[in-house]
Amino acid sequence: MINVADLQSAYIDMYTALRKYIWSYPTVEAIANLEISVYQLCPDIEVVRRCFYILNQLVGSIKSEDEDMKKAFDNFSDVMNSSETIYSKLYMVGEVSK
Repeated sequence: MINVADLQSAYIDMYTALRKYIWSYPTVEAIANLEISVYQLCPDIEVVRRCFYILNQLVGSIKSEDEDMKKAFDNFSDVMNSSETIYSKLYMVGEVSK
């Protein structure tokens, strides 16, 4: 099972590598779509994969030249493909004392 926090952490690393460049509008839109899919409370892994695939295609030539970006994309892909199910830790709300 994939922990949502691990997926989000891998996305942050990938985003850190992506923000070193100026991107075209379709690429920025793909980044935003991936971010939205990753930060859902209950992400759909197929939607995440589809958004990642589109982004991966758009940045392919630059990714092949930038080792940090390649590592970040590979790490995200590994986390994303590690399982078919995703879980999110639910935080317990503490009681309010008066």
